[in-house]
Amino acid sequence: MKKPKQIIKEAVSKYKPISALLMFSGGHDSLTSSVVAAKILIELGISFKAYHGDTQTGIKETQDFVKMICASMGWDLVIRSPEPPYDYESYVMQYGFPGPAKHPEMMRNLKLKPLRKYITHEVKSKPYARENVLLISGARAEESVIRLGYQETTTKDDSRVWCSPIYYWSKDQCEDFMKANKLPRNPVKDRMCISGECLYGCFAKKEEPAELKSLYPEAWERLDRLSSYSPWKWGQNPSEYKKHNPEGQYDLFTGEVAYMPMCRSCEVKRVSPQPDQS
Repeated sequence: MKKPKQIIKEAVSKYKPISALLMFSGGHDSLTSSVVAAKILIELGISFKAYHGDTQTGIKETQDFVKMICASMGWDLVIRSPEPPYDYESYVMQYGFPGPAKHPEMMRNLKLKPLRKYITHEVKSKPYARENVLLISGARAEESVIRLGYQETTTKDDSRVWCSPIYYWSKDQCEDFMKANKLPRNPVKDRMCISGECLYGCFAKKEEPAELKSLYPEAWERLDRLSSYSPWKWGQNPSEYKKHNPEGQYDLFTGEVAYMPMCRSCEVKRVSPQPDQS
């Protein structure tokens, strides 16, 4: 199994990126990979910044955590958000809350489009220049992740080179690394077992609305305000609603994408067996 430094060095040697981005969602895997990669990138003389995608659906405390970590590490932080008509509110107002089938579209609109725009117009020497950018991901080789097709430490998506330096690390290794380096923990992750940067609701568990309302009322109020535009509630499967309410169905477009590195953990929920919550 390859070590983080070897994985990054091979990616740099093969694709010769002009710079790198630490893809920092606020979760503990992305924190671990960012800290590991930052040291290696400095040794290799590769300039980098931390990147956080503000989906405008997340919990404020998670973004505050990202800002705190980046400030303490001395990392330049870039935050980018989706723009209308691709933002979450515009979607809900037109189609209702998204269900599992719409997760790829949510990921593409709320995360990938702002990232692509930033890379194309702000990272490259000129728009659409044939230059590669290294994106440091916290993806690990869990069994469920492998079933989704994440079987490589490095994957090229146009000019975006997704690199997972901790691909072969276990959850325990990440936990040990955080403890050894005295890295702060995201309280949202520890409270709700999610990093909290994206609350699309596509794969929300039945208990999440109550947890959000109790623990993070500001985030819940923002989502609840949108419920007036949707026949079904946040976190519900619209297919179930439509099965019992066939009249006036919403026109739901498909939007499959082959590679979803920024929403890996949610797609894991789709292919992993879920406990009976009835």
